[in-house]
Amino acid sequence: MKTKFKHILVILCLSMISCEGNLEPELFDQITPENFLTNEDDVKTAVTGVYAEFRGISEWGRYKTSWGSVMTLQEVPTDLWAANWFYKAHTDFMWKATDYFVCEIFEFFVPAITKATALIARIQDAPVSDDIKNRYIAELRVVRALWMYDLFDLYGPVPAITDPEKILNPTQDFTVTRPSREEYITFVETELKEVINAKILPVAWTGSDYGHVSQATAMMVLLQLYMHEGGYCRNKHVGDYLDYFKKAEQVAKDIMDLQYYELQAEFKDIWSPQNQHNNEIIFALPSFPIPVMGNNFLAHVLPTDYKSQQGIPLTGWNGFRTPWEVYDSFDPADKRRQVHKTEYWNGKEMVTGRTGTLEYGALPMKYQENANTDGTNDASEYVIYRYADVIMLRAEAKNEIFGPDEGGTPTAKELLHQVCRRSFDNYDQTDHKKKIDQITDIDAFRAHLLQERAWEFIWEGKRRSDMIRHGVFISNAISRGKNLAKDYHELYPIPQQTIYELKIKQNDGY
Repeated sequence: MKTKFKHILVILCLSMISCEGNLEPELFDQITPENFLTNEDDVKTAVTGVYAEFRGISEWGRYKTSWGSVMTLQEVPTDLWAANWFYKAHTDFMWKATDYFVCEIFEFFVPAITKATALIARIQDAPVSDDIKNRYIAELRVVRALWMYDLFDLYGPVPAITDPEKILNPTQDFTVTRPSREEYITFVETELKEVINAKILPVAWTGSDYGHVSQATAMMVLLQLYMHEGGYCRNKHVGDYLDYFKKAEQVAKDIMDLQYYELQAEFKDIWSPQNQHNNEIIFALPSFPIPVMGNNFLAHVLPTDYKSQQGIPLTGWNGFRTPWEVYDSFDPADKRRQVHKTEYWNGKEMVTGRTGTLEYGALPMKYQENANTDGTNDASEYVIYRYADVIMLRAEAKNEIFGPDEGGTPTAKELLHQVCRRSFDNYDQTDHKKKIDQITDIDAFRAHLLQERAWEFIWEGKRRSDMIRHGVFISNAISRGKNLAKDYHELYPIPQQTIYELKIKQNDGY
């Protein structure tokens, strides 16, 4: 098995997929020491191959919207999910280590991390300028850390290979192990802090480099890591949870102090086809109206008989729905509710009501009709991180440290008001603001923040992580009748095939 695994590592080192030029994938399978990374274009092409791992070579999974993607792993087992397709094993906490929807992200991105590690080492030896080396190595370190964080959140510490020697010069006694929690966190934190402190990457990319990770992307991943560990330590009564929240608050402040990112004036405009690359978006995957490279979220939502009133030919798979209970929880005056559609045109009449195709919920249409589409895949960029999350996570961290009304300006409460304000007309006179202002203690404000995050980030792949951080993921599931939910379900299982091949420890409970 070790010989076989070494062979796999070599393949992972050498296989680079490019989406340059006409966006048609090119497989680099004839790479030798003589022709690999001989100039800047080679380096750029190889790095593009690593970025391609966000989407892969099919329309499904990974950082997309189909079952088994990061988004569905984070949303399906929560109170914000409904669909006309029944994912019972997932919604009812019956998943197993052999289920493909559990395994795919692990099986895609552990090797992708290996690819990034190998390329970092290759670039260090490439005959290109130090500026080119530093830029692309910094990008690869951030991409690798982003994947490592997401895998950690989903599976706990994974056997990521971050030592290039183990890839490029594997020995006969080479083995793969799962690192300790402390080792894993320290590596990710160190990688991100070194890139951030070096200030090699710009605050944001524009033009043809848009979609690359930036200084702010690195800070966003670090912010998530600190919030994750703050919640873990508080809920498990281990370590100094306030230390993590203090670190998180500082990172969030640092992002705000960049004075580059801002909230869009209208909530729906974040995803508008006419407002792509706006300054609320910290990191997104650019999209094109072709298979693999397109955004097909809307196809997952639209009913099969949906007809665009703009005359755009659109595919509908009649899937995702915002549960009516969630829709009804919005303040009627909250503009965030408007992106969840309660009716649609079928070519003859408006379909309304809460029966038939709308039985399970409203149509989540943050991603809107886009004329630049092949019918299924459109050109709307797929948003991964946005600035509202920075503000709300800072509010959450400040509440843990100081409570809702202390800690200097802006207070946790003032930060939350910043985000809510755009979603209401005459916000200062609304009952929504008055309700927030009446909250005086940490626990109550924490609970309200979780509710606000539901209204703000539904369908953005954050709910499972949010509920685990707040310590209510399992209790909420049980309250919804998911009686098979157990504490160990806070992590997904390591794929059984990986356990068999690498002889590593499975997560508890599986």
